[in-house]
Amino acid sequence: MSAEIGTVSIPPNLPAEVRTWLSEAANALVGAYADDLEALILFGSAAEGRMRASSDVNLLIVLKRFDALQSDRVSARDLRDQSRARGGAHAGDCRCRGPLRRSAHAILELRGAPQDSPKVALEILAAELGPDHVDDLRNLSKARDELRLGAGTAAPLVLRLAGLAESLQRLAGALGE
Repeated sequence: MSAEIGTVSIPPNLPAEVRTWLSEAANALVGAYADDLEALILFGSAAEGRMRASSDVNLLIVLKRFDALQSDRVSARDLRDQSRARGGAHAGDCRCRGPLRRSAHAILELRGAPQDSPKVALEILAAELGPDHVDDLRNLSKARDELRLGAGTAAPLVLRLAGLAESLQRLAGALGE
C-alpha cells in the first residue's frame, strides 16, 4: 500500500529518507502550483525500486500551464533545507552530482579519452557541442553555489539542460555506429 498525500502516492519500497523528502517536495509543489499541477511522476531507479546510495531522485512535474515567476515559489534551497533539517542527504551531497556528468564521463571513456573528473568531462563535451552549453553549465554552477536563480530563469535553463542531455544521448548513440 502506498502513502497518500492528497492525490500523490509514494511507493512504499523507497528508503525512509527518500519517502520523507518526496512527501515534503510533493506538499511544497501542491502548495505552489495548486490548480495548475496535473501530475508528479517519479521515474528512474527510485520508481523502479533499484535505488543505490549514489542514486538521485527523478521527479517530473506536469503542469496545465507554466508561469516562470510562479515556478520560483518552490526553490531547490527550500527542498534542500527541508532535507537537512531532518538530517537527510540530498542530491548536492552526492560526490558525483548527476547523470549529465556521469554520461559525459562515460562517453569520453568510450572514445578513449577518459577524464579523472566527471565535471571536466561534461565541460569538454559542452564546449564541443557549442558555447551556449558552456554558458548553461556556468549558470547551473552559479545557481548551485548561490542556491537560487533569477526570477523566470529556472525553467529556460532546465529546458536548455534537457537539450544538452539530448545532445549527449546523440553522442552516445553515435559511438555504436
